[in-house]
This record gives sequence, C-alpha cells and structure tokens, in this order.
Amino acid sequence: MKKHVMNLSLDSFEMIKFGTKTIEMRLYDEKRKKISKGDYIILF
Repeated sequence: MKKHVMNLSLDSFEMIKFGTKTIEMRLYDEKRKKISKGDYIILF
C-alpha cells in the first residue's frame, strides 16, 4: 500500500466537506497511473 498526496483547492475541499461535491476527477497521467487498488489518496 502506498500513499499518494494530491492538492485540492479550498473551494473543492469545502464542497466535499458539506456534501455538495461527491467526486473529484483527475487526468489519467503518469502520476495517476502509479495508483493501485488499496492505495491511499490524500487530498489537501
């Protein structure tokens, strides 16, 4: 299991916190290709 850290804007964080945003989409680039099932994604 690996941890992957990704930035998240304050506006997006607040919307997720209050339930008005339920998904976060990212481009499937080289960084995201390294994510495997069971890994942790830390958004801050």
